[in-house]
Amino acid sequence: YLDLSYVREGQDVRYALNDDKLRSLGWKPQKIFGHEIKQIVEHYKHHFKW
Repeated sequence: YLDLSYVREGQDVRYALNDDKLRSLGWKPQKIFGHEIKQIVEHYKHHFKW
C-alpha cells in the first residue's frame, strides 16, 4: 500500500499545453491522439516487460 495523499508544497498538480499559437501560425499535428494512444496501449499489451 502506498499513501499517495501527501502533496508537498509547491508540487505541480497538472501540466497542460496549449497549441493555439502554433495553430494560428499554420501548424497542424502530424498524428491523431485518439488513434495513436490506442496503438500505444496495444503495443504495451503485447510487449509488456518489467
